[in-house]
Amino acid sequence: MLIYIPARGGSKGIPLKNIQPLLGKPLIHYTLDIVKELFDENPQEYIPFISSDDERIWDYCKSYGFDTGYRRPVSLAGDHSTIVDGIFHAFAWLKDQKGVVPESVLLMQPTSPIRNINDLKDMIYRFQKGKYDSMFSVIPMKQHPYECLNIKESKWTYLEEPTIGQQRQAYKENYYFIDGSYYMLTTPFLYEYKTFVVPELSSPFLLKDKYIFDIDDKMDLKLAETILKSRQES
Repeated sequence: MLIYIPARGGSKGIPLKNIQPLLGKPLIHYTLDIVKELFDENPQEYIPFISSDDERIWDYCKSYGFDTGYRRPVSLAGDHSTIVDGIFHAFAWLKDQKGVVPESVLLMQPTSPIRNINDLKDMIYRFQKGKYDSMFSVIPMKQHPYECLNIKESKWTYLEEPTIGQQRQAYKENYYFIDGSYYMLTTPFLYEYKTFVVPELSSPFLLKDKYIFDIDDKMDLKLAETILKSRQES
């Protein structure tokens, strides 16, 4: 299984976001940390793969023991470059340089620093034992569709029509959010569909942790810092 970690240097929201400090460590550290724990337990099963175009990011990854010799080309590091294209380039590089063709891919973006290793192990076990082609992590929605609106000009509708007078305690609890922590899929699936999630073909995996989010701006970094610090103190 290829563990693909996309870590380009450019970012519109936060420059060099992937190495911005979070509790004194670069943001990417938290992803590398969990990948290292997984890899150290079974190095024959996984290929950790950092895809970056920035030497500052690479310097940190190398200092932590991650270095394949790969450098992402500039043509695949722009704002409009896709992760799928990056993975295909990694496949070609691995086959040419290492003679390796991964059977499956685990996508772990550095912008999701709050993860639980047991969740990841459970997801991998279910993916492999159930022989799934595509799986993605989800968490319960904090904003329930009964209270979310679709507004067009002066008209609005609920995303999901609630029963009149219904108490919040009686809301259905079958609404989830694709949190972005993990995407897992077979190599043939990725080549066929060129995406990570396909309705009716991809299977959701419910994470136990509800305080998970993707880092997009500086406020997200502050919120993540508060959550991580709270857990360290508890």
